[in-house]
Amino acid sequence: MNFAIHAMRILEVMFFAGLAGSAIVVLISFIEDGKELFGKD
Repeated sequence: MNFAIHAMRILEVMFFAGLAGSAIVVLISFIEDGKELFGKD
């Protein structure tokens, strides 16, 4: 039972780290697309 609790905590940390990483990628993509759309040709 103790192992399952530790495994669950590790999976939670991995999930939220992946979620934060995805949010960063979306933010960077949004900024790059904004530069592309509104930049001077």
